[in-house]
Amino acid sequence: MSKAQDKVKRIAYSCKTFGAPDRDRCESLFAISDEVCVFDWSTKTVYEWSAMDDFQIKKNVYHVDGLNKFKQLGVGIRFVADVIRFKPDIALFYGYNTVPFFVAALLLWLRGRMVVSMYDSKFDDYERNIISDLCKIIVLMPYNGYLAASRRSEEYLKYLGMKNIYLYYCAIDVGKIARIGQAEFDNTTYDERNFVVIARFAQKKNYPFILKSFESYASSVASPRRLIVCGYGPLEAEIRSTIARSEVLSKFVDVVGYLRSDQVPAQLGRSLALLLPSTEEQFGIVVTEALAAGVPVVISKCCGATDLVTSTVNGFVIEPDNAAGLCSALVRFSSDGELWKQFSANARQSAWLADTSVFVDALSRLASTRFARGRKVGDQVVHL
Repeated sequence: MSKAQDKVKRIAYSCKTFGAPDRDRCESLFAISDEVCVFDWSTKTVYEWSAMDDFQIKKNVYHVDGLNKFKQLGVGIRFVADVIRFKPDIALFYGYNTVPFFVAALLLWLRGRMVVSMYDSKFDDYERNIISDLCKIIVLMPYNGYLAASRRSEEYLKYLGMKNIYLYYCAIDVGKIARIGQAEFDNTTYDERNFVVIARFAQKKNYPFILKSFESYASSVASPRRLIVCGYGPLEAEIRSTIARSEVLSKFVDVVGYLRSDQVPAQLGRSLALLLPSTEEQFGIVVTEALAAGVPVVISKCCGATDLVTSTVNGFVIEPDNAAGLCSALVRFSSDGELWKQFSANARQSAWLADTSVFVDALSRLASTRFARGRKVGDQVVHL
C-alpha cells in the first residue's frame, strides 16, 4: 500500500482519551490513507496528557464525565452515528470493552467494513476465569483482525480463538523521541547521569519495592547515583512520606512530579537507566521512549515491553520482587561506563521494533489478509 493509488480513502481511529501515542499512530496512517479521523471517547482516566494544540487531524471528542446515564446514552448514540456517517474503509478501535466501540464495530462489520481491534491485554495481567473470557470472546467477535501490543497479547488472543493477529508493540514515533532527547543525551556525561522512574504513583508500579531496593543500593556503594522520580497519582503522599522517613532516600531521591509528554525525552536523554519493575503492565510505552533516547532499562517480566528488552544486551529483565537483581543492575550501570555505552547503543537499535512504521506495516498486512487483491473495501476497490 505504498503507492498513492493503493491508499484507502478513510481510516477511523477510536480511542479512550486521545494521548501522545495515539497522535503518533494517527499521523503515520497517512502513509496508507487519504483521510484519518479521530473519535475520542474522552473520560477521566488514570492517565494525564498535555494539550496538543498543533494536532491537525480532524478529531471528534465525546465528553461523558459527570453525565447521568441517560445523557451518557445520548453521547454514545452520537458517537456511533458519527463513526458510521464517516464511512471508514478501515476502523481502528482501541478499547474493545467500551460499549459504544462495540456497537460501532458491530454495525461497521455488518456493513462490510474492515474493523480492527488494538489489543494490549495479556493472560498474566489478572486472574482469569471462564465467564469473563467468554464475555471477552463475544465483544471481540465483530473484528476482522487484531493488532496485538505484545507477543503475550497475541498469545492471549489466540487462546480466545481469534485469528488474523499482527504485532504492533504499542507503536510510537521512535525517531521523534530520539530527536527531542538527543541534545540532553549528547550534553550529559556518563558520570552526570542518574536513574529515573517515570510512572504513575499507582500500586502496580511497585514503588515500595523500587524505593527499598534503591535504598539497599545507595547504602552499599561509596558514591551512589541519584534516583529521579517522575509521576503523579493517588500514592504520592505515601511515596513522599517513605522517602522523608529514610535518611538515605531523602538524600539521594528527588521527586519531580508530573512530566508532560514532550518533556519525557529530555529527562530520559540525561538519565542512566529507566526503572519499571511493575507487578502488572500491559506494555509500558515509556520503555520504548527510553530505548529510543539511548537509555537502557530495568523492567519486570510482567511488562509487555519485555519483547523489546534482552537481558545483558539493552537492559535487564527481573522478577518484580527480586531486590537483589535490581540492586545488581543498579551497581553495574553506575560503575561500568563501557558496559553502559554498549547497552545504550543496543537500546537505540531495539527501539525501532516499536516504531509507527511497524504499526502501519502491521495494519497493511492485516488488510491484505482480509481483502484479496482488487477486492472491494468499503466504497472503493483497492490493491493491497
